[in-house]
Amino acid sequence: MVRTNSTRQALRETAQWLMAQREALDEQLSQHSLLDGLEASLSDLEQYTLDAATWAEEFLSIKADEQGEWRFEHGVVADELRRVAADLAVGWQQNLEAVSAF
Repeated sequence: MVRTNSTRQALRETAQWLMAQREALDEQLSQHSLLDGLEASLSDLEQYTLDAATWAEEFLSIKADEQGEWRFEHGVVADELRRVAADLAVGWQQNLEAVSAF
């Protein structure tokens, strides 16, 4: 089983908090584009996390053994997994950059 619900929930809660504090943050920071970028980054990151979890659950439901495990033969990882992992890595990097801009 792939466990990403808590990560996605934390991302949603952070985005909700950011939106609730938006007016106060706008006044203090006067950095509207930075806040917009951070909100977009959180939304993208939640979607990338969902995409990765969905892919993994579907893959494992087909390929996993009785213990729910799968080993990639000779370390060769499926192209689709590489794509969702790359999207996830880019999403976290964009989020880090958005937060670091403050």
